[in-house]
Amino acid sequence: GVTTSVAVSNSASTTFEAFYERNRNIATVKVAPRRWHVRLSFPGQGGHYYFVALSKTGIRPGFKIPDGRRILLLLDELVKVTLNGLLPKWIWDAGPGKLDANGEAVAVIDCSRIPNVGVPIFICAATQGSGKLVTIAAPISFIIP
Repeated sequence: GVTTSVAVSNSASTTFEAFYERNRNIATVKVAPRRWHVRLSFPGQGGHYYFVALSKTGIRPGFKIPDGRRILLLLDELVKVTLNGLLPKWIWDAGPGKLDANGEAVAVIDCSRIPNVGVPIFICAATQGSGKLVTIAAPISFIIP
């Protein structure tokens, strides 16, 4: 698909590039050994709230929300733990929070203090504005090394 390149700087002043596929709102960027930024980009939604959830079991069929749309994550324990902020911040720091003026935010996955597991997880994000869910991002898969 068509991609948009975005320069991303880390605290060591090293620049990485994140590529957002057309209609993609989530990209992972490796920033250190076993540490990644999960870059969120929701153009035109600056100041909206966002939340990010992880699933260990997959994306289909997902679960339906009251407005009829579907969030493409299987509702497993990891979804509940991440949405309720129960993972230690040193492993998963993802808000919920507010998008900046450009409609962007960064979550952090830090596997540096856990053993190598080599399992896939699925990451989904959504935004909320004016008290309702605005955008549900297409999920991405990520291998926890």
